[in-house]
Amino acid sequence: MNPLAKAWWTAKGVGWDNLPRRLLQAVRIRSGQLRRKLAPERFSDAAFRAACPVAAADQGELWAERAKRFFPVSSAEALAAVADEPLWNDRVVSVCEKALAGEYLFFGHWYAKTGWPVDFNLDAVHGIRWPVGEHWLDTAHSGPPRDDIKLVWEPSRVSVAYFFARAFAR
Repeated sequence: MNPLAKAWWTAKGVGWDNLPRRLLQAVRIRSGQLRRKLAPERFSDAAFRAACPVAAADQGELWAERAKRFFPVSSAEALAAVADEPLWNDRVVSVCEKALAGEYLFFGHWYAKTGWPVDFNLDAVHGIRWPVGEHWLDTAHSGPPRDDIKLVWEPSRVSVAYFFARAFAR
């Protein structure tokens, strides 16, 4: 296939409205701008501590103070308060209980074992830990078995927080 025809079919496959975004993303990746912007060092614990003025010793105390204000009852009490409604239990409380047991809801449809608290570097489907500190651009195209970064990123969306919030509010 000649290059012009290949470009036409690629653009048609990507979608004409999505083509400018995809081209800009490709330029950002190839130029190294995206790698510099999302460097792992910028998201390390040391960088976080430098950006947050609260001392590590004060964080536990600060959290305990805020927890009393935002969570006047414990999560166990909140789950027990709605335990008599079967539909509510099936749709909300069961998701919370499974999350606390280490089974995280993926993409709103199925569960995988991630542990509690969640291991955010674990591909729970394949049981593979992704390397800490390695840029995702290097691992995204590494091939099997590490071929889908979305399985690692999904728990960091913290989608179960909505279920916990609903159970708490109820």
